[in-house]
Amino acid sequence: MRKLFFVALLATLFSCKKDDSLDKSLTNELLTIEQIAKLKAELATDQDFLSVFMIDRELVAITVQSRLENSNSQIVTLTQKQIDDIAASENKLYSYLQTFMGEVDAKRVLDLLKSKQVLLSRVKIKYPSIKNATPRQIGEIIGSANKQIAGKRAFTAQRGGCNGNKCCNSYVNAMSDCTTDFAIETAGAILIGAGTTIVGTPIGGAWAMSGAIGIAYGLLLRCESSAARDYRDCMGYH
Repeated sequence: MRKLFFVALLATLFSCKKDDSLDKSLTNELLTIEQIAKLKAELATDQDFLSVFMIDRELVAITVQSRLENSNSQIVTLTQKQIDDIAASENKLYSYLQTFMGEVDAKRVLDLLKSKQVLLSRVKIKYPSIKNATPRQIGEIIGSANKQIAGKRAFTAQRGGCNGNKCCNSYVNAMSDCTTDFAIETAGAILIGAGTTIVGTPIGGAWAMSGAIGIAYGLLLRCESSAARDYRDCMGYH
């Protein structure tokens, strides 16, 4: 199911946008091999993109820690309709997050998602050619840049609460895959997509958050639910 993660979001994003300019950017204005290589190298050393990388890790750390601290809580797998509904407003997303991670972490997640949107918007301005990338090329660029950053910082998946437990380690590894998909999806939403903005009273920030980012985080939660179910089965929880 986690392999369908990226495809699901892109289908949601681009089925909503029918203007000719977007269609053209997805079909005719492909980046060259040289442009792709240049973007991979530039993003790997860009401070705004580095901040995006760290935000993704904090978002997943909050999600993982919430699960490990509440290992006996009910696992709810969100349907696409539920994800779309939750992402329709910040208040709905905030209310949903509160149910399993508490008020403080829920607010922190929203703040991080909005900060990520601002940072990716800056990246889009600094590297205007990136808007011509196809979804596949975005995946290649973001994946490569993230690997370079992780390698330089000797980044490893967070296992703070695992204490050598193999089931827990497998869960954290699975969440690492979910993180990669989430990074690509949100980058695609802001850098080459045009997701609608959430209408409503902002929570924890003055700017509106892209509905596409909300959907991507909903898909991250669904991916986490799959990993958590495997973790529960491994541990023999009922």
